[in-house]
Amino acid sequence: MRAPVLSVIIVTYNSEAVIISCLDSLHASAPDAEVIIIDNHSTDATAARIEAYIRERPAAALTLIRSPRNCGFARAVNIGLTRAKGEAVMLLGPDVRLFPGTTGRLMRCLTDDERVGIAAPRLIDEHGHTRPSVRKPPGFSDLWLELSGLPRLLPGRITAAWKAPGFDYSRSGPARQPEASCLLCRMTAVAQVGPMDVRFTMFFNDVDWCRRFRENGWSIHYCHDAPAFHAGGHAVYQHRIPMIWKSHQAFYRYLKKYTHSRSGRIAVAAAGLSLVIAAAVRSLLRSMLFRKKKPVHM
Repeated sequence: MRAPVLSVIIVTYNSEAVIISCLDSLHASAPDAEVIIIDNHSTDATAARIEAYIRERPAAALTLIRSPRNCGFARAVNIGLTRAKGEAVMLLGPDVRLFPGTTGRLMRCLTDDERVGIAAPRLIDEHGHTRPSVRKPPGFSDLWLELSGLPRLLPGRITAAWKAPGFDYSRSGPARQPEASCLLCRMTAVAQVGPMDVRFTMFFNDVDWCRRFRENGWSIHYCHDAPAFHAGGHAVYQHRIPMIWKSHQAFYRYLKKYTHSRSGRIAVAAAGLSLVIAAAVRSLLRSMLFRKKKPVHM
């Protein structure tokens, strides 16, 4: 039996509200795909809904792996990669909905140019507007600007360079770092680059992975004509304060991983201290805001 052309990896965590819509859209866009779902120890009915979905479609190539603990996004993806048999593998967020034809257009990006290791869709929001989804590798200047608060005080006027404010989403072309909510990857490239770095459990795993693809000679392509719906933040918004700490920790680990000079290590140490302070302040403000919004029962 010939191996499936496409494998799809979906990592779920308390995704019962969105997973069936995701699977239905995937079936419409890529009915013959091998689908591997890793459930990261959900506490809601996510796994039960997926199991019912599998029973209703016994002919579908759909596998559910239930993790005994929440092992993080990167490790869960790596579990899926060890099971994937396709010539290409798609990382797909459970809160993403594909359109008919989207998967085929992404696949053509790989077949049309053998140098392309990753193809990414144009992400749109619930209003049909294109969502900014492509960034550049961040550096120390981006960190200091973000920590200054100026981008939040003057939105639209000051934007850190790593958020690629000038990226043209109206046309297809090279993209340095699209977000991992939907990425189609060439398996031969994955085999060369290696799995995701599990030190980046939730954030910056896509930043690091895309960087390693490029360092190994693979290009990354943004496909304007391959739309996918993504509201964004499904997993992050469930536990906001822990996610603040994880995002700041990941930024520090990324800078540390790719900074090797002596002066650079001093900058990394300063960045780490600044990120700890910033995470503490943001967490405090978040908890105070939450308490203010909490209803009072008489």
